[in-house]
Amino acid sequence: MLNIRILQQSKSPIVLLSQRMRNLLYSLIFTLIGTVSTGCTKKIDAEVAFQLTYDGEPLIMLQEYEYPDGKKVIFSRFSFYLSDFQLAGGDKSVALQNVDFVNLTSNHENQSVAERGLVYFSDKIELPALDEISFNLGLSQDQNTAVPADFATDHPQGKPGEYWLAWDSYIFVKIEGRIDLDGDDDPEAGIALHLGSNNVMREIRIPVNGMGNKITLEFDLKNVFENGSIYDIAENPQLHSLSQLPAAEELADNISQAIKIKSR
Repeated sequence: MLNIRILQQSKSPIVLLSQRMRNLLYSLIFTLIGTVSTGCTKKIDAEVAFQLTYDGEPLIMLQEYEYPDGKKVIFSRFSFYLSDFQLAGGDKSVALQNVDFVNLTSNHENQSVAERGLVYFSDKIELPALDEISFNLGLSQDQNTAVPADFATDHPQGKPGEYWLAWDSYIFVKIEGRIDLDGDDDPEAGIALHLGSNNVMREIRIPVNGMGNKITLEFDLKNVFENGSIYDIAENPQLHSLSQLPAAEELADNISQAIKIKSR
């Protein structure tokens, strides 16, 4: 019996030591895994803002500007739909917004807010760096088959005022204001440039590599109306008919090319 007890007591420390070693190994393994995982996942503070400008200066609603052909013009609204908003860096991309409605009007009511524009996205994001911003100006073809009645009123696509029944389409972009068409220095003629239909959706891909992680995308309205040639606003101050689709496509092309990039 004595030998048995001695044997049992001599085995107990060995068993206990073995269990401690195993626990230590498990702890080291999990620590290494956590360290490797953390090292592979980098978060950056990313920020994307939208801003309206006119000839490079912050645009202010209801302030007079000179149209490219010399006419006096006033802007009172700029809004648009965007879809498939993504940020990319390295070999990664992160989808952030499937569909959204952006109205920049109130962000350009006076000088102070116009200089800031609208900070659309600001958050930490798992990317090694910010290399590209991409989105659709407008809705995808599948999204555009829906109607506002398909959605709750607080959904971006649940806005009856942003749907164009005659075109079976959402209004992808609205530019509104007044312009002097009779030459009396009084902007009396209404502008309602409403761009809709699948033909005017434009894919926007903006490389921003090396410009930092806080980017402002400027929509320069002067360049929207003058891109090689001047948009004939006297001929088409309002877009409401399918027969005016070429004019809507012209403006959609101009908007996509008028976006300027600057670091914040």
